[in-house]
Amino acid sequence: VKATFDKYDADGSGDIDKDELRSAFKDLGLDVPRSKMGAVLKRYGGNDCEGLTYDEFSALVADLTGHHQKGTGA
Repeated sequence: VKATFDKYDADGSGDIDKDELRSAFKDLGLDVPRSKMGAVLKRYGGNDCEGLTYDEFSALVADLTGHHQKGTGA
């Protein structure tokens, strides 16, 4: 999951923003409308979230795949 996170954290900011997350979804064959991305970020990153950290992205991937992984990604 870390390699995937790093791939989509295109700007190296340490989080995946809406556009980066949408690109990840597209590559996974998921067509998530831009209008729904805010809801995804809010669910996994919190109310004032502008992007997902590695741990938040890992939780999202686990939910999407049904696999829950341990680790912090350090």
